[in-house]
Amino acid sequence: MNRRSFLGAGALAFATGVAGCTTFEMRTSEATMESIPADGIERIRISNAVGDVSVTGADIDHIEYRAEKRLRGGENDFERLTITAARSDDLWELTGGYSGSGSVFEDRGSITLDVRMPRDLVVEAVDVDVGRVTLRDTTGDSVVHVGVGNIEARRVDGFLDLSTQTGDIEVTDIAGLDHASTDIGDVRVEVRRLRRDVDVTADIGEVEVSILGDLDLDLDLRGSSVRSDIVLGDEIREDDHITGRLNAGGHRLRVRTDLGEAGIRTL
Repeated sequence: MNRRSFLGAGALAFATGVAGCTTFEMRTSEATMESIPADGIERIRISNAVGDVSVTGADIDHIEYRAEKRLRGGENDFERLTITAARSDDLWELTGGYSGSGSVFEDRGSITLDVRMPRDLVVEAVDVDVGRVTLRDTTGDSVVHVGVGNIEARRVDGFLDLSTQTGDIEVTDIAGLDHASTDIGDVRVEVRRLRRDVDVTADIGEVEVSILGDLDLDLDLRGSSVRSDIVLGDEIREDDHITGRLNAGGHRLRVRTDLGEAGIRTL
């Protein structure tokens, strides 16, 4: 087993122990669905300590969410898993939490949050300790942070700031990117617009960035091995490092992995 596989397996085992989200002995589940008017709400934030979050924009005039709790205990244990929805002025927040002990050996169960909302509401932030985050057809310059889990974003009208400690990041058809990073995992993103210097990084994993060929930027590509199909001005190409200017140059796009292949190509 190589270093990356060993570390990834260790992180996965730890995450499973923390979340209690194993596939065996899962005996009980409880699901609820709520719907609230979206009048006056402009922003949403979602956080979940123990499970997945999906957010989908739709042609609707309200916010609806489905929350499913899963435990290996009895029904009386569901009260340990908490779901709170609150509004403050134009901000609506949805929070999934756990009120038991902090022991990593205790089964915390899981909460899955699926949210549908009007497309023009701004997804301000999504924060998950252990679980996946999915954004589809949403709006806003969203900040997404995950402790252990993957991040996926598709058809987002906004600039995204994405980070996970252990997990993959996959981004397609978004307006722009501000940042994407993982400690252990693969990163595949599209860059259609830049508004500042951008870092796309993995400590251990593969990184692939697809960009529009008419962007003005300065490229710094670094990895155990590197590849690029883009013609750059003032290019310096080595086995593990490529730098150069695309078109007129401009904001710097830094693509890096400490252990893995880094690549860049045109959309």
